[in-house]
Amino acid sequence: MLDIRQIVGAILFFALDPYHLSKHLKEALWYDEETYDKLCEAIYKGNLKSI
Repeated sequence: MLDIRQIVGAILFFALDPYHLSKHLKEALWYDEETYDKLCEAIYKGNLKSI
């Protein structure tokens, strides 16, 4: 099973546009709103090490 860092790495590697980035994150993290919120904040701030 992929962990969150692998998912984020794959998403950022393929440089998805904001719509598709949001869509895939919601699909991957639909069950964990807290992690989704933290990940979105980290991406916005450009600090993925904070995850």
